Amino acid sequence: MQRTTLRTLVLLLELFAAVVSLQYLTAIRPARADAVWLAGNSPAYPPAPARTVDDAMST
Repeated sequence: MQRTTLRTLVLLLELFAAVVSLQYLTAIRPARADAVWLAGNSPAYPPAPARTVDDAMST
C-alpha cells in the first residue's frame, strides 16, 4: 500500500471544502424584494404624523 503525501491530503481537503461551500451556497436562496403597488395609478402617500405622542398610542 502506498503512502499518501501531505500535498495530496491538502488538495483533497481543499476540494472537499470547495464542494461543501458550493453545496451550502446553492442551498441558500437570496432574498428577493419586489415593488408593491397599491390599487389605482396614484402614488401612495404616507399617513400624516400624529400631533402628539398620545395620538400615536391611541391608533
